[in-house]
Amino acid sequence: MGKYEALESLSLSIFGTQEWQSEDIVTMPSNFIGDAPNNEYIRVHIIMDTPKSGYAKLEHMQGQMMIDIFIPSGEGPSRASAIADALDKYLVGKSLSNGTGRVQFSSSLLSHVGLDKANQKLHRSLYSIPLSYFGN
Repeated sequence: MGKYEALESLSLSIFGTQEWQSEDIVTMPSNFIGDAPNNEYIRVHIIMDTPKSGYAKLEHMQGQMMIDIFIPSGEGPSRASAIADALDKYLVGKSLSNGTGRVQFSSSLLSHVGLDKANQKLHRSLYSIPLSYFGN
């Protein structure tokens, strides 16, 4: 498994856990094709910077996990904030590891963007969290 595939698999693994599933927040990948839900969901993207070298046999990369939070428009931002708080519980300050490497998450940022351009019935907020990947 290459470093990008390993990073993505490890970073997204949190959304497949039973604990996350119990949050009852529909989670879509960045390349989802089809009809998205009309009420609320999140869409997850990972953006990586140029790989860093010189870390004593480790592949090191830094980047961001960007999560679009979609909620019904006209109901205020409190539900988006609650979803961001749930994301914080699983990501902020956490470290995930497996046989291919380790991902560490820093602190998050939430911004309320406004009406979704593709579906005016939804309001979009953007949750972002820096991450670092250390491969074996």
